[in-house]
Amino acid sequence: MASKVEFLLTAVAFIMVIVLPTSQLIIGQISSLEHWNSIQTLEKRSELFSTEILRSPGDPTDWGITRLTSFPDKFGLADENSGLMLDANKISRLDIRNPYYLPYDATDSNGLLITPDQGNLKELLGLDDFDIEILLLPYFNLTLKEDRNNVIIKTTDWSSIPLSNVNVTVLAINEQSEILLKTNLLTDDNGEATLSIGGLRSRANTLLLFAMAQLDEGMYSYNYMYVMFRPQNFDSDILRASILEYPDPGHLNVTVYVQGAPNWFNATMFYLDRSGNLIFKPLESVPFTAGPTGWYKGEWIDILVPSDIPVFLVVNLRIGGTRGTGFYSFPSTLGFYSNREDVTKNPLSYGERRETAKNIVITSMLVTIRKSVFLVVIKCYY
Repeated sequence: MASKVEFLLTAVAFIMVIVLPTSQLIIGQISSLEHWNSIQTLEKRSELFSTEILRSPGDPTDWGITRLTSFPDKFGLADENSGLMLDANKISRLDIRNPYYLPYDATDSNGLLITPDQGNLKELLGLDDFDIEILLLPYFNLTLKEDRNNVIIKTTDWSSIPLSNVNVTVLAINEQSEILLKTNLLTDDNGEATLSIGGLRSRANTLLLFAMAQLDEGMYSYNYMYVMFRPQNFDSDILRASILEYPDPGHLNVTVYVQGAPNWFNATMFYLDRSGNLIFKPLESVPFTAGPTGWYKGEWIDILVPSDIPVFLVVNLRIGGTRGTGFYSFPSTLGFYSNREDVTKNPLSYGERRETAKNIVITSMLVTIRKSVFLVVIKCYY
């Protein structure tokens, strides 16, 4: 017969084998539940935060045009007359190429007329424990890729599913803002169309290719790329431009800052009207006056354009032996920047991508800006 000691040891072993794993399982379940609740809390917080940015006009409600060299008291991107639409002026202030760009944090040195010393968005929003990225995109995706003497144009939704039978208007402009090519292409079953550019080599050193597609009323996509036919001293960072709708819809003010006095300059605004016609508005020559240290400013007031479709600005200039080129849209789609690559780049965002974040919560929403539909994505990094 087993002794009492042996019986006791057997009982302890039984408890260790049965009870301890069960306890560990319960502790694991509690830990998982706490983690799940934490994720749910983060998602709810991010959703409320993103909704507030997109539905609030901020304070003052017209800060997009009244606080050009300072921060708003409260940040919000909605139109002051409707919380269901975003304000194109406010969106443009998140583009680093805008002289009135709002610095994101204390280390953001992209601003020209507003510095982090005057404040930054992270400080204004109280983002102590997380970072955000804001991305504004057209309704669907349109890309351009150079392939020898051709450019491949492709239309997809943002899940990369090809969109066929989409009519794409394509424009080629040289350094003198002369139109070298204007044509319409139809995408195939793969969502692709091919444009031949070999015949344009003798007519330009730098070629701006612009493509615009429309699925339905107010559902556009557009993109652009620069093709360098001849080597040259090229610098896009010497240029900043602002397009503001002010004071009435369809009345635009354009301001261009150049890093140095330009010895040659031209700029043209254009848009695709509701009938599918490209309308061009060359900007008249204006004197450039001294601005911030080393920068010169040119301004155009009250340019009349439609108030319900995207509008575009292309700028060409020369400072000494350096050429500068810029392409801008209104509303400003964050991320489509001047490039000399053989393919359009992925959009850049406003804010900061925190690589060390343990949790990322993404909010995406279709929004209306100037009666056109865009996709806005806000990423919260915890």
